Amino acid sequence: MPMYVFCRSLVLSLVVAALVWVVPVQAQNSSCVVLVYHHFSTETPASTSVSEDLFEQHLRYLKDNDFNVIFMSEAMEYYKQQKPFPDKCVVLTADDAYHTVYTGAIGLLEKYNLPMTLFVTTEGVERGYGAYMTWEQMREIKDTGLIEYGNHSHTHEHYVLRKDGEDGDEYRQRLYDDFTRARDIIERELGGDNRLFAYPYGEYNETIMDILEELGYYGIAQHSGAMSLRSHPMVITRFPMAARFAEMGEFRLKVNSRALPVLSAEPSDPILRDYDNPYELTMELERGSFREGELACYMSFQGQVPVEWLERSDEVGKVRVTTNRPPGLGRTRINCTAPARQGGYFYWYSHPIFNLSDPRALD
Repeated sequence: MPMYVFCRSLVLSLVVAALVWVVPVQAQNSSCVVLVYHHFSTETPASTSVSEDLFEQHLRYLKDNDFNVIFMSEAMEYYKQQKPFPDKCVVLTADDAYHTVYTGAIGLLEKYNLPMTLFVTTEGVERGYGAYMTWEQMREIKDTGLIEYGNHSHTHEHYVLRKDGEDGDEYRQRLYDDFTRARDIIERELGGDNRLFAYPYGEYNETIMDILEELGYYGIAQHSGAMSLRSHPMVITRFPMAARFAEMGEFRLKVNSRALPVLSAEPSDPILRDYDNPYELTMELERGSFREGELACYMSFQGQVPVEWLERSDEVGKVRVTTNRPPGLGRTRINCTAPARQGGYFYWYSHPIFNLSDPRALD
């Protein structure tokens, strides 16, 4: 590894480790809710779609209730400077640059004067696939002042998987080439990607994060929870908005949520190593802001799972979450929520798990 890469990674690691201690007291509970959409239509796959009518309900709620809707790049500037987010902070994002952004979303964003960050998968646009916007359309909507762009890779693959016969160096080079190719195309066509990278399928591993750190990116994930000033810079969480998860009751709950004050979580690598035993998640939590007796965790396809408090000091508590059985194939997650002691909102944390024992399960 080149010395400058090693030094940069070391510095970033030290900064991340220090976030727990350097966040100003007045900013410790500051959160910003990031939402991720894909399609805006009733004619596209329901699992990744919201209707135009429902999207308008979302925007009207944000506008009528005085939410501060900002670009992803603006949210990351607050994060970078460790300054409190605006009150009732929300970021709207959409992945892939599908054509329904142009036909179904931009007019509503203009109507309510609310901004959105779009993460572009460049290969589909370059090849002229009908599901995607054209570069001309993307430049047109950027001119409204309500759109900025980020990087969503070139080929949109399951980058956590190696190709057959691919060694570690070849794997890393393939990802590096893909990510930088998308970066260069977005720079050429749209003026830049704000050094924001949304993981395709929400999947990431240590190699992917290391490459993006080297390239100067923030990593934007796709599992639930508000971001905070303590968030890992390569794992900025977003609430998926589609199907029943985008219904107004769910939407109101999520945009009013806060980041559960997690100081550390182990294991930190989302790639599952033990396929045969229940999964154990250990978290250190800052105490005082949520009702500890009502902390509840849920595992994909397993329902509620046990939460055990291991230690408590005046300021910090340690809990262990154990799933009822081994995680299933593909992408799963543990979601933990707790009501605030005051204010009527919920704290939220999501922990992704990627079981790669059968790669077909990722599709």
